[in-house]
Amino acid sequence: MRQRSDGPEQLRALGEAITTAAETTRGAKPESIRVVLTECAPDMWFVGGRTLAAVRAPALPASARLRRCGRTDPRRAA
Repeated sequence: MRQRSDGPEQLRALGEAITTAAETTRGAKPESIRVVLTECAPDMWFVGGRTLAAVRAPALPASARLRRCGRTDPRRAA
């Protein structure tokens, strides 16, 4: 899966904005603030035990969920 990558100008602007926010909220000197940006593929990031790719995936319609469970007639009782 391809990782998202912003251009250098966008990343620079993001780093500056985060630095300014830390300076403003923490009262820190800009030269003491370190910002590290790390890109991570959605299949390597977990939320609640599921990959971010799975969390972001569109939900299957009810008819597809029923077929996956082996049921073909959604009107039949379980």
